[in-house]
Amino acid sequence: MPLHQRHGDSPGGADDASNMLATEDAGVATLTIRNLDEAVVERWKERARRHHRSLESEVRDYLGKGVAAFDRTAFEAWAREVAAMTPPGPQSDSGELAREDRDR
Repeated sequence: MPLHQRHGDSPGGADDASNMLATEDAGVATLTIRNLDEAVVERWKERARRHHRSLESEVRDYLGKGVAAFDRTAFEAWAREVAAMTPPGPQSDSGELAREDRDR
């Protein structure tokens, strides 16, 4: 079933406007991206050759790592830790500090 239909978007909506089509079958999805600049495709092909992989395998690996690299829960926990270490009240302007340091 197309993902845009599964998520309740009608055809012709945002998914179609972005020229991306995603389908899912038995836990494996297929993603079609239309209207890519040929230079972009050539760069992906070159990257795939350097890694001794097919274009499809290269893009699949890149997409998988990109999504896996961002863990929102871990990021939010880290942000709370940083916020807890930050004293309350107004903070220094980093631009001013950089200018002062540069002018020394």
